[in-house]
Amino acid sequence: SKMLKFSENQNSYLWLTETKLLQAKLSLINMDIQGAKKLMTEAQLIAEMHNLTLLAQRISHDQDLLLDQSPLWDELVEKNAPISERIKLASLNGVLGRMQGKSAIKPPKITKEKLILLLIMSKDGIPHFSHTFQDNLDFDPLFSSFLSAFNSFGTELFSSESSIERINIGEHRILVNHIENYIVSYVIKGQSFLAKKKLEKFTT
Repeated sequence: SKMLKFSENQNSYLWLTETKLLQAKLSLINMDIQGAKKLMTEAQLIAEMHNLTLLAQRISHDQDLLLDQSPLWDELVEKNAPISERIKLASLNGVLGRMQGKSAIKPPKITKEKLILLLIMSKDGIPHFSHTFQDNLDFDPLFSSFLSAFNSFGTELFSSESSIERINIGEHRILVNHIENYIVSYVIKGQSFLAKKKLEKFTT
């Protein structure tokens, strides 16, 4: 809390971002998964707004990793795992090392995503536009899976405090942006960082 106040008072956006990320990692250790996702989203937004590109890439990678590790976190929550297991999976070393001045940002290798589907829906779940990027895509099962996720997360997706901007469904990752009463979804395979930039450009 003191670091947050100091960062905000000094307009130190690097420290503010790193502190938000540290808070996210601590939320994971406390098994508050949704809280961790919200804090990571806030950290990435701050990094992007202030051109901290390498850090934004690092945080985006951590967000993807958290989605991929969701089954592991669910297991830890279910069995009330000891704190040592939670600390190990949360991977605190990177952010702590940077904040202590012992290491520099190690951005992940950024690769292009595999384009699957672009979908625009209304708030009540009615599709208005869809475009597939693969000729051999089996659209119906994927669309059904998306509708299931939409029904599960719909309220949160349209909440002003929502932290959900990416969802995993099987091997697919769904990036979400909402504009007034519409939700724009970009279904991909692979990393989210470049795909998120494209979605932001498309929706502005």
